[in-house]
Amino acid sequence: MLRLCLVLICLSSLPLQAAISPFVAAKLQKAYELYEQEQPDQAIELLESLSPSSKDASAYVGRMLAGLYSVAERYPEAIEQMQQALDSGGLDPVSERQTQHELAQLLLSQERFDDAIVQYQALIASRSDTDKYDRVAQWHIGAARCQARLRQWQQVQAESEQALTLLGESEASYNPVLVARQLSLTAQWNLKRWAAAEQTLVALLRLQPKRLAWWRQSISVQLQQNKVEAALVTSALAERSGVLESETDYLTLVQLFASQGLPELAARHLQQYLDRGQVSPAAEHQQQLARYWQAAREWQQAIEAWEVAARRRPELLWPQARLLLQQRQHRRALTVLAQAVLVESLEDRRGELYLAQVNAHYQLKEYHLARQAAVKAVEHGQSQRGRFWLTFLNDTLGEASG
Repeated sequence: MLRLCLVLICLSSLPLQAAISPFVAAKLQKAYELYEQEQPDQAIELLESLSPSSKDASAYVGRMLAGLYSVAERYPEAIEQMQQALDSGGLDPVSERQTQHELAQLLLSQERFDDAIVQYQALIASRSDTDKYDRVAQWHIGAARCQARLRQWQQVQAESEQALTLLGESEASYNPVLVARQLSLTAQWNLKRWAAAEQTLVALLRLQPKRLAWWRQSISVQLQQNKVEAALVTSALAERSGVLESETDYLTLVQLFASQGLPELAARHLQQYLDRGQVSPAAEHQQQLARYWQAAREWQQAIEAWEVAARRRPELLWPQARLLLQQRQHRRALTVLAQAVLVESLEDRRGELYLAQVNAHYQLKEYHLARQAAVKAVEHGQSQRGRFWLTFLNDTLGEASG
């Protein structure tokens, strides 16, 4: 947001402006005094009543009005006054440059990105030897911010690189360098330039080694490049650096591996964190571990994880039983299903549970027990499938007795 430093700059330069009459200068001074007395509306009214005859006076009155409009959050009028001050040709070179920069900032804050870019690019194109590198870098950063909002990633990358070249790596440049590198990373990410993004993240970690987001994104870009070993090293470094402080931080890292289609790595990390006590052994965490192992087709680990999860949340006996059936561990599945049918929270699924018992008994050639389970399945809402099984089993038993 534009501050009233515009007013201070304007007033401090008044003695140099021969074309500004004592009358107009006095009105400008009075307007500033009203502002200091927290009467910005009266200050605006005073300046709006003026009709300066010279372009110099008109420019400085307009510039001060722009500052007051901005303080009053009358941004369209502030923009109009600044533009008129620039168009008048009455500002000295220093004030003109300051006003153009402030106009660009105000346009950016009002989300008029295309207009702001025009102002930033005009500043960059007209830079002189007297412009300090850090000031010019800020113009490039301003343009990059606008282009990022417009998703013009190639331009964001170019402007960010220009800013970084101008800024160097001095301690005084820390904040603008950080902003420029963040903009550069956003552009590289959207352009899928993973190798470049990896290098930018190395630089960001030098600036902010304790920021988890940079570690997480470093792992992500390494996985995007199939650098699994490098990602594991980065993960270990993140842990050793002390950046993982909460359970949420550890789970975020686990989810990162899962989101990249690496469920086995997600499972191994989660198992490790559970064993160390860095993640609580809550049912939902054990359930997630089981799902990761299952997605990785590590069946025995998945079965064991489901068993642990079911001890904490009995309704998870059902997915445990399904996996046991899938792995043809029918006897063990029947033991789990016998517990599951007694779980109150699985009452609505009892028909399915009895059907699962039918299948397990049938696979074990326990046809009479399968028939008993089919009767219970019918009694618990699985009429169509249960009756199919009853017909099939009656035929099977008939053939066996015949």
